[in-house]
Amino acid sequence: MILNDQDLVVREADQKDRGQITKLLQKGSFTHRHLSWLPPLDWLGNQPYLVLEEKLRIIAALACPPDEDGGTWLRLFAVSPGLSIQRAWRALWPPALGWLQDNSAVQQVNALVVQDKMLNLLPQSGFQEGYRVVVLVWDSTQACWPDQKDNILIRGMLRDDFLWIYEIDQGSFEPIWRNSLNLIEVAFQEASSASVAILNNRLVGYQISTITPQGGHLARLAVDSEYQKLGIGTALVEDSLDHFQRQGIVQVTVNTQARNHTSLELYKKFGFELLDEVYPVFQYTLDR
Repeated sequence: MILNDQDLVVREADQKDRGQITKLLQKGSFTHRHLSWLPPLDWLGNQPYLVLEEKLRIIAALACPPDEDGGTWLRLFAVSPGLSIQRAWRALWPPALGWLQDNSAVQQVNALVVQDKMLNLLPQSGFQEGYRVVVLVWDSTQACWPDQKDNILIRGMLRDDFLWIYEIDQGSFEPIWRNSLNLIEVAFQEASSASVAILNNRLVGYQISTITPQGGHLARLAVDSEYQKLGIGTALVEDSLDHFQRQGIVQVTVNTQARNHTSLELYKKFGFELLDEVYPVFQYTLDR
């Protein structure tokens, strides 16, 4: 435990704190949650997951535990009403960083910012902007349907595909964007649509789509780096959109990096339009 001023205590969270952290998320004046397949409470039991207490009442929480591949994000930062965000951050971030420095091989902590209050907080602590995520939307009334190649087989995803999918992820994305094997399984369980592309009897790509309150969302699309520009991505996007149309869903969103021109061009072929929403990704590089 680390004692702070005015009887505040910083300590590691555990499963017994689930109820209090749930209330903090429900009643908090400020909450940063990483947009991931796993919600913040599912990371309880993994460290660093710290809480700030006042007289045994949790008034703030911060979590950035690494996944099994060693990648980590700022998964949660929540502050109760009446406590300043800056004060809570100053109490929780240094010990979380210290834990990562001493107990892990993590090279960077990433934070996807969707709330303006984090834009000043993170740079003051040494985070630097590394990426920008943009949002595109597809409306079925203005859709385009590119020509398809008939040598690509699209079928439903199976659990037996996970290791192949994991290998595609490892080869297709920079480390920050890769999914661990565990996250692939969680994504599959939560998917509204999940399919793979087969070319010459080889699994060469996949897509996972979900349904949100706003409509459909193409959550994940990847093509084997050795099989780019063969129409595989096009076939997978069409499969996702066909699924949503059968469900009566007329709007679909997708996120990608602002500088991923290949993905942007692929989505625009179907009539996806770029929205004004831009979400920066800040990164803290640990001293190794």
